[in-house]
Amino acid sequence: FGECACSGGGVGASCVSSANCAAGLACNRGYAPAECRRGTAGEWCVSSADCGAGLGCNHAYAPAECRAGYAEEFCVSSADCRAGLSCNHAYGPAECRRGAATERCVSSADCAAGLSCNRGYAPAECRSGTQGDRCLSDANCAAGLHCHLNGGTVGTCASCL
Repeated sequence: FGECACSGGGVGASCVSSANCAAGLACNRGYAPAECRRGTAGEWCVSSADCGAGLGCNHAYAPAECRAGYAEEFCVSSADCRAGLSCNHAYGPAECRRGAATERCVSSADCAAGLSCNRGYAPAECRSGTQGDRCLSDANCAAGLHCHLNGGTVGTCASCL
Protein backbone atom coordinates (compact mmCIF):
# COMPACT_ATOMS: atom_id res chain seq x y z
CA PHE A 1 0.00 0.00 0.00
CA GLY A 2 1.42 3.37 -1.05
CA GLU A 3 1.48 6.42 1.15
CA CYS A 4 1.27 10.04 0.08
CA ALA A 5 3.38 12.64 1.85
CA CYS A 6 1.57 15.95 1.41
CA SER A 7 3.04 19.35 2.21
CA GLY A 8 -0.33 21.07 2.55
CA GLY A 9 0.04 23.03 -0.69
CA GLY A 10 0.89 26.29 1.09
CA VAL A 11 3.12 29.07 -0.25
CA GLY A 12 6.48 27.60 -1.22
CA ALA A 13 5.26 23.99 -1.34
CA SER A 14 6.47 21.91 -4.29
CA CYS A 15 3.82 21.21 -6.92
CA VAL A 16 3.22 19.57 -10.27
CA SER A 17 -0.02 21.41 -11.02
CA SER A 18 -2.26 23.98 -9.32
CA ALA A 19 -4.37 21.09 -8.01
CA ASN A 20 -1.49 20.47 -5.55
CA CYS A 21 -1.88 23.98 -4.11
CA ALA A 22 -4.17 25.44 -1.47
CA ALA A 23 -7.06 27.73 -2.46
CA GLY A 24 -5.84 31.09 -3.82
CA LEU A 25 -2.47 29.67 -4.88
CA ALA A 26 -1.23 28.39 -8.23
CA CYS A 27 1.65 26.17 -9.28
CA ASN A 28 4.35 28.61 -10.46
CA ARG A 29 7.01 27.16 -12.80
CA GLY A 30 9.24 30.23 -12.32
CA TYR A 31 10.75 28.37 -9.38
CA ALA A 32 12.82 25.19 -9.58
CA PRO A 33 11.22 22.96 -8.55
CA ALA A 34 7.80 24.52 -9.21
CA GLU A 35 6.18 26.01 -6.09
CA CYS A 36 2.71 27.03 -4.93
CA ARG A 37 2.61 30.84 -5.08
CA ARG A 38 0.12 33.73 -4.97
CA GLY A 39 1.43 35.28 -8.24
CA THR A 40 2.08 38.65 -6.59
CA ALA A 41 4.36 41.40 -7.90
CA GLY A 42 8.03 40.48 -7.62
CA GLU A 43 7.50 36.71 -7.70
CA TRP A 44 9.44 34.81 -10.35
CA CYS A 45 7.61 33.57 -13.43
CA VAL A 46 7.98 31.78 -16.74
CA SER A 47 4.80 33.14 -18.33
CA SER A 48 1.97 35.50 -17.37
CA ALA A 49 -0.05 32.42 -16.32
CA ASP A 50 2.24 32.35 -13.24
CA CYS A 51 1.08 35.85 -12.25
CA GLY A 52 -2.05 37.09 -10.51
CA ALA A 53 -4.74 39.40 -11.90
CA GLY A 54 -3.40 42.62 -13.41
CA LEU A 55 0.18 41.33 -13.57
CA GLY A 56 2.28 39.99 -16.42
CA CYS A 57 5.53 38.05 -16.59
CA ASN A 58 8.20 40.66 -17.34
CA HIS A 59 11.42 39.20 -18.79
CA ALA A 60 13.37 42.47 -18.38
CA TYR A 61 14.12 41.22 -14.88
CA ALA A 62 16.53 38.35 -14.22
CA PRO A 63 14.95 36.05 -13.30
CA ALA A 64 11.64 37.13 -14.89
CA GLU A 65 9.17 38.62 -12.38
CA CYS A 66 5.43 39.23 -12.13
CA ARG A 67 5.00 42.98 -12.65
CA ALA A 68 2.15 45.43 -13.23
CA GLY A 69 3.99 47.52 -15.85
CA TYR A 70 3.84 50.78 -13.91
CA ALA A 71 5.94 53.84 -14.81
CA GLU A 72 9.68 53.35 -14.29
CA GLU A 73 9.46 49.55 -14.16
CA PHE A 74 11.94 47.82 -16.47
CA CYS A 75 10.66 46.52 -19.81
CA VAL A 76 11.70 44.67 -22.95
CA SER A 77 8.81 45.92 -25.09
CA SER A 78 5.71 48.09 -24.64
CA ALA A 79 3.74 44.87 -23.99
CA ASP A 80 5.41 44.90 -20.54
CA CYS A 81 3.85 48.32 -19.77
CA ARG A 82 0.36 49.43 -18.70
CA ALA A 83 -1.92 51.28 -21.13
CA GLY A 84 -0.69 54.83 -21.72
CA LEU A 85 2.95 53.86 -21.19
CA SER A 86 5.55 52.64 -23.66
CA CYS A 87 8.90 50.92 -23.28
CA ASN A 88 11.48 53.68 -23.56
CA HIS A 89 14.99 52.45 -24.46
CA ALA A 90 16.64 55.82 -23.73
CA TYR A 91 16.90 54.63 -20.13
CA GLY A 92 19.37 51.89 -19.26
CA PRO A 93 17.81 49.45 -18.73
CA ALA A 94 14.66 50.37 -20.67
CA GLU A 95 11.71 51.62 -18.55
CA CYS A 96 7.96 52.00 -18.93
CA ARG A 97 7.40 55.75 -19.43
CA ARG A 98 4.63 58.19 -20.39
CA GLY A 99 6.82 60.18 -22.81
CA ALA A 100 6.11 63.41 -20.94
CA ALA A 101 8.03 66.64 -21.52
CA THR A 102 11.68 66.45 -20.35
CA GLU A 103 11.72 62.61 -20.34
CA ARG A 104 14.62 61.06 -22.25
CA CYS A 105 14.01 59.70 -25.73
CA VAL A 106 15.67 57.82 -28.58
CA SER A 107 13.03 58.77 -31.16
CA SER A 108 9.76 60.70 -31.23
CA ALA A 109 7.96 57.35 -30.78
CA ASP A 110 9.12 57.57 -27.13
CA CYS A 111 7.22 60.85 -26.67
CA ALA A 112 3.57 61.59 -25.94
CA ALA A 113 1.31 63.25 -28.53
CA GLY A 114 2.37 66.82 -29.30
CA LEU A 115 5.99 66.21 -28.30
CA SER A 116 9.01 65.16 -30.34
CA CYS A 117 12.46 63.84 -29.48
CA ASN A 118 14.71 66.89 -29.36
CA ARG A 119 18.46 66.19 -29.67
CA GLY A 120 19.26 69.80 -28.71
CA TYR A 121 19.35 68.39 -25.17
CA ALA A 122 21.90 65.92 -23.89
CA PRO A 123 20.56 63.34 -23.43
CA ALA A 124 17.75 63.93 -25.94
CA GLU A 125 14.39 64.89 -24.37
CA CYS A 126 10.72 64.90 -25.32
CA ARG A 127 9.86 68.55 -25.99
CA SER A 128 7.09 70.59 -27.62
CA GLY A 129 9.46 73.11 -29.26
CA THR A 130 8.03 76.13 -27.48
CA GLN A 131 9.70 79.53 -27.20
CA GLY A 132 13.04 79.06 -25.42
CA ASP A 133 13.43 75.30 -26.03
CA ARG A 134 16.82 74.23 -27.34
CA CYS A 135 17.00 73.17 -30.98
CA LEU A 136 19.28 71.87 -33.72
CA SER A 137 16.98 72.90 -36.59
CA ASP A 138 13.53 74.38 -37.26
CA ALA A 139 12.15 70.83 -37.05
CA ASN A 140 12.64 70.99 -33.25
CA CYS A 141 10.46 74.12 -32.96
CA ALA A 142 6.67 74.52 -32.87
CA ALA A 143 4.79 76.12 -35.77
CA GLY A 144 5.64 79.80 -36.14
CA LEU A 145 8.99 79.46 -34.37
CA HIS A 146 12.45 79.02 -35.85
CA CYS A 147 15.74 77.68 -34.53
CA HIS A 148 18.14 80.57 -33.95
CA LEU A 149 21.61 79.02 -33.81
CA ASN A 150 23.51 82.23 -33.03
CA GLY A 151 26.74 80.81 -34.52
CA GLY A 152 26.67 77.52 -32.57
CA THR A 153 25.32 74.04 -33.21
CA VAL A 154 22.60 74.25 -30.53
CA GLY A 155 20.15 77.11 -30.75
CA THR A 156 16.92 78.35 -29.20
CA CYS A 157 13.36 78.22 -30.56
CA ALA A 158 12.13 81.78 -31.03
CA SER A 159 9.88 83.82 -33.30
CA CYS A 160 11.41 85.62 -36.28
CA LEU A 161 13.34 88.73 -35.30
